[in-house]
Amino acid sequence: MEIKGNVIFPEGHDTKYVNGAFGSMNNRGEFLIHFFRDLNTLPDSVTIKIENNKLHESYPITNDFDRKVVSSIILSPDNAKKIASWILKHIERSELAQSEPAVKE
Repeated sequence: MEIKGNVIFPEGHDTKYVNGAFGSMNNRGEFLIHFFRDLNTLPDSVTIKIENNKLHESYPITNDFDRKVVSSIILSPDNAKKIASWILKHIERSELAQSEPAVKE
């Protein structure tokens, strides 16, 4: 038996870059996961000095950051296991490909 399905992206679909996640189990036993991106806080202003007809920009240095939640999902434990397995399989393939010596022609 063979089944064919279509992949449909909703109008306005946007791919988001994330570099972390946090979450917990909700009261129904499902995973609630928030994906976020940490960004350095931008300064309120920038100082530009002009010396000898050259621009010299000065940005204040800060250790502050903003954690922007870009997406949240809810998964059943079974689907969370399947997705975790899929991700780990692809990481393993990527690591194997990177460890193989390059073929010289």
